[in-house]
Amino acid sequence: MRPLLPPSLLLLLLGTVALAQPRDLSPAGAQCLEHECFAVFWASRPFSGASEGCERGGGHLMTVRSTVAEEAIALLLQNREGQLWLGLSLSPSLSCTEPSRRLRGFRWVTGDRNTDYTNWASSGQRCEERCVTVSRDLRWEERRCEEAADGFLCQYSYGGSCPRLAAPHGVPVTYATPFGARGADCEDIDDCASEPGPCEQKCVNTKGGFECQCHSGYRMVDGRCQRLSPCYEAPCQQRCEELPHGYRCGCHPGYAVNPLDATLCRLYCNATECSAVCDTSGACECPEGFVLDGDELCVDVDECASDHCEFNCTNTPGGFQCHCPHGFHLRGIECVPIQGGDGEEVFSGDFEPVPHTPVPSRPPPKAERLHPGMLVGIAVGALLSLLAVLALGFHLARKRCRSHGSMDYKYSGPHEKELGLQPVPSGQKP
Repeated sequence: MRPLLPPSLLLLLLGTVALAQPRDLSPAGAQCLEHECFAVFWASRPFSGASEGCERGGGHLMTVRSTVAEEAIALLLQNREGQLWLGLSLSPSLSCTEPSRRLRGFRWVTGDRNTDYTNWASSGQRCEERCVTVSRDLRWEERRCEEAADGFLCQYSYGGSCPRLAAPHGVPVTYATPFGARGADCEDIDDCASEPGPCEQKCVNTKGGFECQCHSGYRMVDGRCQRLSPCYEAPCQQRCEELPHGYRCGCHPGYAVNPLDATLCRLYCNATECSAVCDTSGACECPEGFVLDGDELCVDVDECASDHCEFNCTNTPGGFQCHCPHGFHLRGIECVPIQGGDGEEVFSGDFEPVPHTPVPSRPPPKAERLHPGMLVGIAVGALLSLLAVLALGFHLARKRCRSHGSMDYKYSGPHEKELGLQPVPSGQKP
């Protein structure tokens, strides 16, 4: 809430109330700001007499533009019954009130209609009640200007106000105002400590005043905290739809939600031809997948004519779809063979999200290149094996040659078996 009143609100405690001038009426109570004071006068007068009484002291009937001013009224009335004139009167150009308007056709005695706050009592259109009073329930009511109210509220503006004086102990000090209020002390009051508190949700005490604030998720409207719609701070580019537990972004006709960012909108056309979107300078724009044909016509581009797909291709408005035969799956716009493939897959080029393509959990091992050192080792091993084979063959050949000049061994029966083999000459072989 933007406080309309200056930040330093000082309560003038009236120990004694004296007349500034014998012929003037003295206020029953006053509250002073840094540059303004409010006073209450309990005197039965019509609207015009109340206005003259305020003007005689250099002020005017009170304007209530914020909850701070409303709280000042509550402190001045001190729960006393009665109707008090406010500084509102119906515009002379209107014959009746207009309940649909914020101030119902009234204007402040200062000549303007600026306000951050209203508190009207329930009523319909009025044509004879052209002035406004307030009571201890702080409701505003229309009233005939010529009728006498129980009192009135005045507002005075000054270039400054009296600070607390550092007087020696025991020395009496009297504070006085030009409109007749006098007192023995000026002190700041913690308005937030009062019961009930002056604010609906949060109260922040300031020097001589207070400020009403709202909790997170609420905002101040006409002096009251109202719950914020989820769409109030939503980052939607064009439209926002309130949902039970959040919000959803939407787009104007001719646009669609961007699949890469649901808060943004992009041009969209679901036909082969659409009207272009042009700005005031004459620059026109087409959706993706379309080209401008002429001045204001967007025509779909046939991507299939440019061989975007490896196999079959279907052109769609603003995009295309690739089709793979049985035994293949899509990887981008390419068809990759798979084992056991028994279905046909499609790739869409119309800028929609592509479904995830299943990948085998255990892919076949890939051939790896051998390290040069391993190749050298294999070659050396093969050479050594070859040399070993050659050496073995040479050894066997020499042994065979020696056996021709040696004696043979003969197995000659059971008795010889027990005794072992007996050598016999080669020439005695049977």
